[in-house]
Amino acid sequence: MHARRLRRAPRGVSLIEIVVYITIASMILAAVGIYAVGVKKDSERNVAFTDVKTAHNALEMYRGTTGRYPDPDQGFAPLIKRRTLKKPPKDPWGNELKWELDATTGEPVVISLGSDGKPGGEEDAADIRSTDEEPQ
Repeated sequence: MHARRLRRAPRGVSLIEIVVYITIASMILAAVGIYAVGVKKDSERNVAFTDVKTAHNALEMYRGTTGRYPDPDQGFAPLIKRRTLKKPPKDPWGNELKWELDATTGEPVVISLGSDGKPGGEEDAADIRSTDEEPQ
């Protein structure tokens, strides 16, 4: 006589297990997303800082060849005309950089108005100046 073997049907995944898996995956994705947004903001500020320093160096090159800085009211147009710059410098948010002569030192200060394009601001909207030691 043959003994019958009882075979169990393959067990499926319960609804509770699916909900737990989805919850865990959502939490992981949310954490990665929050981290990625922070990294993007930091990288935009670093790029803006580099752009500001590059524009400042272009002003120094202009002074080196002409003996003076251009008129700040003209913006970067004299540097483009002399081919020190190819185009008006912009920050990562698409705003044109500004510059002015420091009243006390007479040196140029290049300014990015931050992500909001307005003077002042906080965090990623804070202004970035060529006189800054590093992005804030």
